[in-house]
Amino acid sequence: MKNCLLILLFALSVCANAQDKLLDFKADTEGKLVEWTASPDGAIFLDTEVLYNGRPSVKFDRRDISTSSGSFIIRRVPLIPGAQVIELRAVLRAKATGPWAGANILLRQDKDEKAIEFSNSQPFITGASDTDWQSVRISQKVNPQTESLVIGAVLGGPGEAWVNDLELWVDGELLTSFADADQTATKPADNARDHIVAIDIDWGSLEDETIRDLSAFIQVWGFLKYFHPGVAQGEQDWDLEFIKATHEIVTGTELDNVLIPLLDKIGVPATEEVKVDAIQQNLIASLSSQWYLNDDVFSPKVINLLSDLASNRHSFTESRYAISNELEMASFTGEGYFQVNYLEHELRLLALARLWNVFEYWFPYESNESWYATLQDLTKQVVKSSDRSDFLITLQTLLGQVNDSHANMTESIFRQGPCQLPFTVRYLEGHVVINRIYKDIPQHDIKIGDKIIALDGESFEDLFERWLPLYSASNEQARFYGLANNLLFRSCNEPTVVTIGRQSKQFDVSVSEYETIANANHALPGDVVQTLEDDVTYLKVVGVDFDAVDEALEKAQQSGKLIIDVRGYPSEFILYYLASRLTEKPLPFAQLARVHPNSPGNVVLIDHTPTIEPSEPIITLGGIAILVDEATLSQSEFSALAWRELPNSIVIGSTTAGAIGNVSSVPLPNGMHVFFTGLRVLDNTGQDVQHRGIVPDIFTKPTIADLQSGRDVVIDTAIEWLHMKGK
Repeated sequence: MKNCLLILLFALSVCANAQDKLLDFKADTEGKLVEWTASPDGAIFLDTEVLYNGRPSVKFDRRDISTSSGSFIIRRVPLIPGAQVIELRAVLRAKATGPWAGANILLRQDKDEKAIEFSNSQPFITGASDTDWQSVRISQKVNPQTESLVIGAVLGGPGEAWVNDLELWVDGELLTSFADADQTATKPADNARDHIVAIDIDWGSLEDETIRDLSAFIQVWGFLKYFHPGVAQGEQDWDLEFIKATHEIVTGTELDNVLIPLLDKIGVPATEEVKVDAIQQNLIASLSSQWYLNDDVFSPKVINLLSDLASNRHSFTESRYAISNELEMASFTGEGYFQVNYLEHELRLLALARLWNVFEYWFPYESNESWYATLQDLTKQVVKSSDRSDFLITLQTLLGQVNDSHANMTESIFRQGPCQLPFTVRYLEGHVVINRIYKDIPQHDIKIGDKIIALDGESFEDLFERWLPLYSASNEQARFYGLANNLLFRSCNEPTVVTIGRQSKQFDVSVSEYETIANANHALPGDVVQTLEDDVTYLKVVGVDFDAVDEALEKAQQSGKLIIDVRGYPSEFILYYLASRLTEKPLPFAQLARVHPNSPGNVVLIDHTPTIEPSEPIITLGGIAILVDEATLSQSEFSALAWRELPNSIVIGSTTAGAIGNVSSVPLPNGMHVFFTGLRVLDNTGQDVQHRGIVPDIFTKPTIADLQSGRDVVIDTAIEWLHMKGK
């Protein structure tokens, strides 16, 4: 999922000079791109042989470079005053690109040279062979806080890619000059961080009392970040203050003697009269606790000062660390990069503090009862972490507590490498079972319906015991399904020994073939639109486009029977386009809520009700069967939630993944990103869909025997229901 691209939020800044053709590529006498920052060295150059409209291209060449990261070019350009909508266009081609990656372009809006809006073109341009040139574009509304733009292109993973014909459009017109825009001023570097002195301490021997104080400070630091007006507005280098306080605590200063001077330094405003605003009137949940009232940890003076700040939160709106995006959800693009090699443990603690507090105040769902109790354990794991691997396990332990299938990191601890075995699996009848094979491997004795007993000699039973507690998933079926398929990612350079169980036999197969599986799914193989028995029209969301929707509706109109297979992820957002033709009246289908940036810890309803609106010509069908299972996740679930409101519709299959709503991204100090569900989605009855998932009207799930025989019991059940419906 685009993970490797998000590191670009922290790429080096560059200034652009106006030129007649703004975004033509040129190289200096040493062959390096002019006016662009390119990374890494040796992977990017001007290609005068691969042309587009007679113009040279920029080539990304990652055939001999690590597949675990990406290559990019970026360029900072000024924002045209008064711009309302900006659009970046380009053409791309790719060759022999790797799994879950490819080429795309990126567009970023910055304030203080830090990203506040970011997006990249989707889907990736990718292919095993050399693709044709493909046009891509990104459009964004201009954030009022934006001061400059960063544009660029990227190749994630291995392979080759080319970019050409970059164009920047402003309010529908091609930009040909920056003459009317002020160039972004270069700001003097803040050298305060350069003078932090390393401390000589054995982190692994810190006493429990010191670790308790560190975890308590993490809570206070995050609270002040969002509740203190001066800190929230960026008057302090708050990450630097964290490092300083950490040094004081681990070298023996009592917690009270750290907190009180810090609170005196930043000042606590006088308490104002509490105001009730429109945000509070739409409140549906208050998530964060009053942990600061704990007099076993905090002194009376600290408790009073923090209580005053909590009462005064209405005195200002957003923190710079949690600003509004288009949906007025909190966006964390104001968070900064911080990397000093000799502050290894301090920066790991800073990453934990940043992430824990984002979940504390901005995750729109209730945390489990152990949330606060485990912070001290997580802090202990960080200070005693011996290497980066231990640290990543600690972060993943935190994510495992929030039970959210969207929650993951750019560096997965569950994948041994970037290459995927050429099949996907399901968890059926207590076994990991091969569900679909994506590559012809006749030389191996592997069949659909085979159980996978072990990978490289380690049993799935042991793998589950080790990793399931850490794997973040919204419900149990999603947990087993997601983890099992993540464990199929292996090193690209070595074969994987797969232990197969078939009937009473058990044997090993050494597999060295890997595959790019861009959209694993459980839908029928073959065309997006098919005609099944009993003249049933079948439409699957995997690979769908708007023409396919038109074709399916035209066919379904004749028979009155339609299957919509949502056992996978939609290739296009067709929710409203499809549904609007199938209803004669508006159909509200969900409620949305979020933690408003003005009110950390409080979940409020959004003043918008997602509704299917009719559009001509209306088609009346006798039956619509919507197919779902654990592969129905996120946008798929939102679509199924809407389509089940259609007349004569029914949901068939098994419970969905229970991860629904827009995804938020948290940048960590080292450039990693963590993702989680930032938007809360409720159904028409006011019940959460997250965790619970969509429970089908008719429950049916394949057995291992069904897979072995090639029978799709969900399709069979849908056809049977449609047949009975037509009688």
